[in-house]
Amino acid sequence: MDFLKRVNDFVGQDKDEIISRIGGEEFVLVLPNEDSQSAFKIAERLRKTVESTEMDTIGFITISIGISTWPEHSNDIDQVYKCADKALYHAKEHGRNQCIVADIS
Repeated sequence: MDFLKRVNDFVGQDKDEIISRIGGEEFVLVLPNEDSQSAFKIAERLRKTVESTEMDTIGFITISIGISTWPEHSNDIDQVYKCADKALYHAKEHGRNQCIVADIS
C-alpha cells in the first residue's frame, strides 16, 4: 500500500498491529485485543483516510474492508480469515468503499 506511513500517522498504529499483503489487492490487518466494534471503528477511519487522500499519479482510490475477530467469529483462525474474506466480498458486491463485519455463524 503506497503512503502507508501517512495513513498510519493519521489512523494510528499500535506496536502489536501487523499488516501484510496476502494477495493481488488484498491485505490483512491484525489488531490484537480488538473486538468487532472497535475493529470496525479503526477500519472506518482507515477507509475514510484512504478515500480522502489524493495519491500522486493515481488520484483518489477507495477500499473495501471485511472484518472478523477471534474468538467472536470462530476459535479457528483459518475460519476467522474466511469470515473476513466473505465480508470483504460482500462489501465489494454491494457497492464497494465500505466496511462490513462478518455475520457470526
